[in-house]
Order: sequence, then structure tokens, then C-alpha cells
Amino acid sequence: MALVLAFAGAVTLFLFQKIASRLYDDRVSQIRSLILFGILVVLPYTWWYADLITLALMMAGIWSILEKKDKFAGLWIGLGMLAKWFPVFLLPALIRQRSLKNIFQLTSIALVVVLIVFAILYVVSPEMTTASLMAQPARSSWQTIWALMDRNLTTGAYLTTEQRLDPVQSTIPTRNPPVVPPLLTLPIFCGIGIILLAQQSQTSDFNYLMNIGVVWILFLLWSPGWSSQWVLYILPLLLLTLPLSTGVLLSLLLVTINLIEFPFLLGRNVPASLWVLVPIRTLMLIIMLILWLMMPKYIPEQFQHTR
Repeated sequence: MALVLAFAGAVTLFLFQKIASRLYDDRVSQIRSLILFGILVVLPYTWWYADLITLALMMAGIWSILEKKDKFAGLWIGLGMLAKWFPVFLLPALIRQRSLKNIFQLTSIALVVVLIVFAILYVVSPEMTTASLMAQPARSSWQTIWALMDRNLTTGAYLTTEQRLDPVQSTIPTRNPPVVPPLLTLPIFCGIGIILLAQQSQTSDFNYLMNIGVVWILFLLWSPGWSSQWVLYILPLLLLTLPLSTGVLLSLLLVTINLIEFPFLLGRNVPASLWVLVPIRTLMLIIMLILWLMMPKYIPEQFQHTR
């Protein structure tokens, strides 16, 4: 597993540099790649969790979309969604970047890959396959503003190994119910996302990458939960799209806040720290959203090597 994660990290860095070379000259793209490498190589989330695999597939999807290799993009996104659902965010970010026909084709390929694998799993074990799909929507909130409202001052770990083998456990809430149901706020955040993405008039690599960032942040602001390793998905976008000093500053601040949160404080059973750390992280996410919405206006001045 360590070798698989190391390979996924190498693929992530390789694809990051390929994407960066589309946006900047060789020197700048190498500097940004080295900064990402420096962060990832010391970040424990890269070997504590399997998210590097999803991130590598997500980066492969982004690279294929930028290269207009839609069939490969659909394949990588579909495989990424099987690892974790997050690569689906690459699809709505295509609004105003591609025609509806292209978006439909790419989405169809990704969904076919997902449906084929889940169909096979369902034939082999219908009970456990259904439980795996039901487990996420049934989870209580954790490590977010919503979790503070619900008084759920815990991490996202909610089932023991033994409980995971029992499909009945997948739909049993383990903490306080939501004060504000996620399904109630979902249409609001989706509507905001559609409005924001529809206003993006420029078609470029930068705009697409920033659109991914916008979709990501809206999801994180809506999501009832936050896991510290999810910072891995944000770092490449920050270092690819923002001015170098801004991207590095936000990356280091976000990583620092997450490490203080977990493992240092939550790992030592200090749940009250969430009352401070969660608002700080939420504020940072809002700042990132504002920057990604404002940056397209300044791209011609800030970046001279955009293709």
C-alpha cells in the first residue's frame, strides 16, 4: 500500500508540472511543482489515508480535459469517483468552458464506468454494496460550522472495523441529528454555484481550474463534514491558479490549521478547540472563494505565460 501511495504521489506531481507548464514558463512551473512536492513530502495525510490515489486520478482527469481528450477524461473521472466521489466536481466546472454536448459525453463516460463497477459489486454482494452507498448520507456532521451547530465535537471516524462488517450499521446515526438538514441547504448552494459559474465568460485553462476551486469551496461550505486530509485536493488548485506568494501563504496556513486540528488537538482529545479552528478554516475557505471569483479579471496582467 505504501508503494501504491508513493506512486500516486509521483503521478500527482508529474501531472501537476504538466498542467503548470501550460500556464507558466519552465522556471515558474518548476518552482510551483517543487513547492507542492515540499508540502506533500512532509504532510502525514499523504500516507495516513488513501486520498493520494483519488487526487492522482483527479489530476489525470484535469490534464485530459485541458488536452481535450474527453474519453480519457471520462475514464479517469469515473475511476476517481469509485475511489472517492470528489472527482465529480470536475464536471460542473466545465460550464461555459465546453458545449453542453461535450459535457454530456464526458459525464456519460464517467457514469458508465461507475455504474458498471457498482453493478458488478451489487451482483456479488447486494447487501454490502447498498450499505456502502447508504453510509455517507447517513453520517452525522463533523468538524464544520454545521457540526458546531449540531454539537458534534468529534472527528469523522464513526464506525469500528467490526461495525463496518455489519451492513445494518450503515444507516444508524451515531451522533446528534442536524439542526439544519443538508438536503435543505443543498438547493441553495447549487443555485449559488450555477449563478457564479454562469458568469464566467472567459474560456481558458486558468478559468477552468478556478471553476473547480469555486465548486470545491461551495461543496466544503455546504458539506456537513470536513476531514483534514481533504486539504490535499485544494493545494494543487491554490498553487496552480493564484500568484505564487498568495498561493504559498494560503497553502501553508491551511496545512497548519489542519495539522493543529488533527492530529495535535483532536488526537489528544481536545474537542473544544473546534470552536476556534473551524471558524478560522471556514473564513479561509471563503477568502479562497473570493480570490477565485476575482482572479479572472486580473489574469492578463498577472500571468504572461497563459496559453
